[in-house]
Amino acid sequence: MTARPPGWKTVDAQFNPGPIRGFEISPDSRSIAAVQNDAVTVYDAATLRPMTTPDLKLTNKVFQVLFSPDSHLLAVTDVSGRLAVWDMQPGRLVTNFAAHGDLAGFLGSAFLQSGKSLLTYGRDGIAKTWDTATWREVSQWDLRRSSKPFNYIESSTSASGLLAFKADNDLRIQICPVDDLNKCIQIVCPARASSIALSHDGKTLAVACENGDLLLWDTRTLESLGDLHNVLLGLHSVRFSDDGRRIVAGSNGKEAIKIWDADSHEDLATLEGSGSLFRNARVSADGNVIAARNWNGILHVWRAPSWEEIKSLERQGRE
Repeated sequence: MTARPPGWKTVDAQFNPGPIRGFEISPDSRSIAAVQNDAVTVYDAATLRPMTTPDLKLTNKVFQVLFSPDSHLLAVTDVSGRLAVWDMQPGRLVTNFAAHGDLAGFLGSAFLQSGKSLLTYGRDGIAKTWDTATWREVSQWDLRRSSKPFNYIESSTSASGLLAFKADNDLRIQICPVDDLNKCIQIVCPARASSIALSHDGKTLAVACENGDLLLWDTRTLESLGDLHNVLLGLHSVRFSDDGRRIVAGSNGKEAIKIWDADSHEDLATLEGSGSLFRNARVSADGNVIAARNWNGILHVWRAPSWEEIKSLERQGRE
């Protein structure tokens, strides 16, 4: 009897060995940009084969990556506070400059204003917006007014113009309009939160907790919308699908990925993986790919089966 293959694929170490410390799926669902070996490698989302390694002219460790809404630009930050932007189409460096004095990261999970601006933060607690046409600073805020001193911020943005963020080792979650980060409202999480996510319309905040709870809040009334369980071990990441119908969270091992219906809160599916602490849970815009990386930096990709594959499985079931 032939052993059943696993329900996921991983990036093959023969192409580019080294743990993946972070990644993003492009909005067109065609590419995956991964932080690997202190640099960035862009993989084909279908084959998981490397396509390019952008020459970003960064001399320090890459911290985060982010695609523009049209998938043409790849923005990258490093631990020294620099921001580099790579144009995917001709394959050229657009800009590389010191955005912050020490460590630069992205606030939110997307460019703002349909790609017209980008929001970054530094370890000094200062957040800045950048005009993506000129890459000049537009505005800045001091995040330390609403958060404790931090080394890293977990954050999410919505299409409606809301930003949610929390500093590491802080139970407080700030929800702010992206055009004025001084006007924040606050939620105090009852458990240690490992990851947060806003729905596309900005009406719902999801919080993945290390104790295994998935907490939901209404961002307008700050009322609790429920506490989703059915996880044996803790949750380490969370994301809404682009259509807002699904909530995807990363856990451990046989419960590497949990999927819930965002409206009914029904437990829809559990995807098995190898290893523990699945972080950076991501869903492609077309809904066909779910990805997360485990503690060892191995990127797992679960792909929805094609109609041909479904028919083949049906035939096998009838035999």
